[in-house]
Amino acid sequence: MSAPRRIEVVELRGAGVLLDCSGPHVLRVLGARRVVALPPTVAPHAGGPAAEEVHRGVLDGLLFETNRTFLLPGTGPALAALVRWVSARPGWELLLVGHADRSGEDEYNRQLSHERAEAVSSFLRDDAAAWLTWYDAARGSKRWGTREDQHMLSALRDEAGAFYAGAVDGAAGAGTRAAVERFQRWSNAARGTALVVDGVAGPATRAALIAAYLAQDGTTLPAGVAVRAHGCGEWHPAVETADGQAEAANRRVEVFAFAGAVAPPPVDPCPPGGCAEHARWLARVVGAIDLRGPGDLTTLRVRLDIDPSLASSQDDAFRLFSSDGAWEQRRTIVDDLVPGDAWVDLAFEGLDPARSYSLEVDPGADGPPYLVFEDVPRAELARTPGVRAPRTEPLWYRLDGGA
Repeated sequence: MSAPRRIEVVELRGAGVLLDCSGPHVLRVLGARRVVALPPTVAPHAGGPAAEEVHRGVLDGLLFETNRTFLLPGTGPALAALVRWVSARPGWELLLVGHADRSGEDEYNRQLSHERAEAVSSFLRDDAAAWLTWYDAARGSKRWGTREDQHMLSALRDEAGAFYAGAVDGAAGAGTRAAVERFQRWSNAARGTALVVDGVAGPATRAALIAAYLAQDGTTLPAGVAVRAHGCGEWHPAVETADGQAEAANRRVEVFAFAGAVAPPPVDPCPPGGCAEHARWLARVVGAIDLRGPGDLTTLRVRLDIDPSLASSQDDAFRLFSSDGAWEQRRTIVDDLVPGDAWVDLAFEGLDPARSYSLEVDPGADGPPYLVFEDVPRAELARTPGVRAPRTEPLWYRLDGGA
């Protein structure tokens, strides 16, 4: 029987992870002990996304405090999921659209929402200098201070645990000073800074603190990714409220990912009542960016490009099994084929975070079974950044959150 033209092991979905499984690259990225190359008869895939393709995700939950622009601890997994998604799609552009609730004046909220989108953009690009400007007096009521120091000190750790474990109250008391001093010692030793160890959060210490906070694992976009920030204020709420009402769900940042240039481009500033462009961006969306963290990813989704005229004769079988021998699932092309489609998606569901897995392909009459990867921890699959690099073996997959 004819082999599939391309095997695209698409997604432990959720974070949208795409992994290049060609030879030594897989050994580095996946940490697999052994990878058996795909048959050389499988042709590489040269395709790409449609130029009009747009995907959307939402960074919501407790991102920001009321009237503040500081990106709170706990957002790292969602940002890491976004980075993995974008890393799999070189050439895509991002538009970050900030939103505010209705607890302030219209123009104040518009500025605040734009600043929030800029804060996320700076986080994704490790732009510590941009974040440091928020400590300037010119920022007025939104100026950062001890409260933001405490947030970062509570998120960062050394071998003894978090630097700060007290209440985030903005008071520069003895506990905060001790945490700053401990951070200064750690930063000098672990990150090569030359901070004065005095427990005072001065400009140099704050610059180092921000740099360490932005350097959280997996939250930095690849170099060259174009990012634009835009603020829509209170005009496009997720939850309708009365004017003047605070609502955490409306303090959010939408992420629009464009396969080409951002279109239509945002009009700054967003006009009173909201911008017409927002509705046009939404109308173009063809897929979601799942920003759940790695712990939510439980489905290995495998995509195969096939010739529809030969689909019914494809006898390839796929087996995903745990290394301890206690779990396995089998899928075939015929099982999941949709007549007329030029691809088939195989979903292996219910992966256990505590187990390691191997994927075996039996090409039937085309040759003996072979392993795609072997003994890879599920957690390692979920952590692996997306890669869409030139490759000799066109096998891709993605860990996914399920349906």
